Amino acid sequence: MVPWWKRLLFSLVSLVAASALCLAAVVVEDALKGHPGSIHSGEVILTMAVMGAFSVVAWVVSAPVVLIVQNIRGWRFWFYLLAGSSVGPLLMLALAGIIFTAFPQGPNASLLNPALTPLLYLAGIISTLTSVFYLLLLRRATAHSARM
Repeated sequence: MVPWWKRLLFSLVSLVAASALCLAAVVVEDALKGHPGSIHSGEVILTMAVMGAFSVVAWVVSAPVVLIVQNIRGWRFWFYLLAGSSVGPLLMLALAGIIFTAFPQGPNASLLNPALTPLLYLAGIISTLTSVFYLLLLRRATAHSARM
């Protein structure tokens, strides 16, 4: 059995690794698409801060599930992968709903603003990578503790 603090640490490490990987991919994609020198350090820092803030919120929301889940064998692995992958997009949809209701839009406005669509995709990718990394780390730690 893997201790609770180790499961929380695995989830945090997985989140940081997935966020860093996605941020690096966004920066590289922007560099390849844009003109040389088009990436400004202020934009990267702001993107890191926003991504970090949303990631911490997602981590806090998913922490109770991380603490409850202990058995990830068989079909449970795939269930937890699906559940973990949906956390980020659901939080982004909740944020879009809050923005939609808090700031009145035009009569033809939709809930999901086209400007928020890339954030929804990015949240899905980060959630999926975080879930995969976490479940693989937990599976490895579970196997290691069973051998001892």
